[in-house]
Amino acid sequence: MAHVNIGKGDLIWSYVGTFFRVSSNILLLPIIISYLTESEVGLWYVFASISQFVILFDFGFAPSFARNIAYIWCGAKSLNRESLVSTSDNETDWGEFSIILHSCKYVYLFISVVALIILFSVGSIYIVKVSSITYIYAWLVYSVAVFLNLLYCYYNSFLRGIGAIAESNKSAIFSKLVQLILCWLLLELDFGLLGVSMAYLLSGITSRFISKYLFDRYENIGQQLRNIVVDSLFTKCMERIKIIWHNSSKEGLVTLSNYLNSQANTLICSYMIGLTATGSYGVSLQIATLVATVSSIPFATYQSKMQEYAISNKIESNKKLFSFAIVSFVLGYIVLAFGSLLSIPLIHLVKPSFAIDIHMFLVILLQIFLWSYYGLFCSFISSYNKLPYTTTFIVSSLITVVLTIILIKCTQLGIWALVVSPIIVSIYNVWKWPSYVKNYYLHMSTLQMLRQGTLALEGVIKTYVSKVFNKNYI
Repeated sequence: MAHVNIGKGDLIWSYVGTFFRVSSNILLLPIIISYLTESEVGLWYVFASISQFVILFDFGFAPSFARNIAYIWCGAKSLNRESLVSTSDNETDWGEFSIILHSCKYVYLFISVVALIILFSVGSIYIVKVSSITYIYAWLVYSVAVFLNLLYCYYNSFLRGIGAIAESNKSAIFSKLVQLILCWLLLELDFGLLGVSMAYLLSGITSRFISKYLFDRYENIGQQLRNIVVDSLFTKCMERIKIIWHNSSKEGLVTLSNYLNSQANTLICSYMIGLTATGSYGVSLQIATLVATVSSIPFATYQSKMQEYAISNKIESNKKLFSFAIVSFVLGYIVLAFGSLLSIPLIHLVKPSFAIDIHMFLVILLQIFLWSYYGLFCSFISSYNKLPYTTTFIVSSLITVVLTIILIKCTQLGIWALVVSPIIVSIYNVWKWPSYVKNYYLHMSTLQMLRQGTLALEGVIKTYVSKVFNKNYI
């Protein structure tokens, strides 16, 4: 009998894993700023933005595969293009499970090869245009790293789909540790931006081997799959890919929309304003994104559980769990946003010439909060294998990009245009999708959601405090 078994231990591992990813990025940031020039820091963020664009060739397969793996793991015997196949039988169909896993591998082999070709060709031309030929080797190494990360990123979908949250975070922790140590060492050895790219490459390779090892050992999955022989495997994989593609294509448009709402502005900034300004904007955006990532941990941890409740039609359970996740996100974001303000003077201490506008940083925090808030509601909708928000997302993001360019060219806003336009355009989505979830799926008001979420959060806090108190007096 297979269930998505997510307990408090997985939530703790999610916090530890995300904290480590966050802390490693925070520790990596002053190291990079100390060893690289302002222009090189800006170029590093251009690297990241281009790679994020290429990763769009994933086109929504990662969340779609994770969701469908969760359905099969929880007992679904077949997949639908849209909506769910409800089941009361929790026995995993290992033949179907194997087909989905192999389908995932075929898709990512194709995607990663296409991505590498684009990075080596178009990406190289762009890097030389905005910087110089000096950095081409760093870019080529970074491109190979992106290729390998794409090729093997399906292991993260596998682990999260089956509810192996602790295992997923263990892999992330170790690989980030490798990146942090190697980055510092290679920069100390004067490898410059090439060293940062090499550290990223070796970190991805480490993550792949650890993730595969943990996946195979989780509830003896590796042995189960070795005992399965599927006839006409390639043909069946193509059939599953066609089914998954229906919603994956929509997920891909949503991913494109998210890219245009976040990373595209970095490219606009580097092209229209300059690399030095890009470095400052990129650092501010990274810190705000880290705040949102940490605040979203409860939702990310329990998302596969919400998918199990969806396929089992457990509405009341999903009400409680989702309300808890939303309240945790809002409170967590407020607390961490205030805490993140302390990072600004610390960065100035590391490198006095590296300036971050505190007022712009505050507006970026607001921008990322709004974007993340309605994004959580849309992710909840996707648990039911429906994506009604796709068209709205893509239209909103295109309007954002066009408005940003117009504001830069036709006004004196300059870099402020990068944060003003996303906030203006996001107002509709902030209203629309929370209302959609509360009225269509949960049938509860905002006040009821806040009350239920607060009670659930209080229960979790009391449980932890009680355990700590009892341990201290044993």
